[in-house]
Amino acid sequence: MESPTKNQDVAGLHKTPTGIEGFDSITGGGLPRNRTTLLLGGPGSGKTVFALQTLVNGARQFGEPGIFVAFEENSRQILINAASFGWKLPGTGKEAPPLY
Repeated sequence: MESPTKNQDVAGLHKTPTGIEGFDSITGGGLPRNRTTLLLGGPGSGKTVFALQTLVNGARQFGEPGIFVAFEENSRQILINAASFGWKLPGTGKEAPPLY
């Protein structure tokens, strides 16, 4: 996968890869760089999984920071969801910052 600074679509919009190969391909490189992205969809549509996978891939593959905001799921539910995919997230121990 290319570096985030190299991803640019034909309109000149810089993209940040999600690390999700099919998504990055159909969007011309990922999500718009330096912009907020809001995911919409009904319960069970994959919003949480998409967001977590994007954040985990961004941090691990590209050293990108990120933030995840959930309105209905608490941090414990988010961590359990992430763990079901093998994504061990920080913020659950005393030495790491909290996950809210």
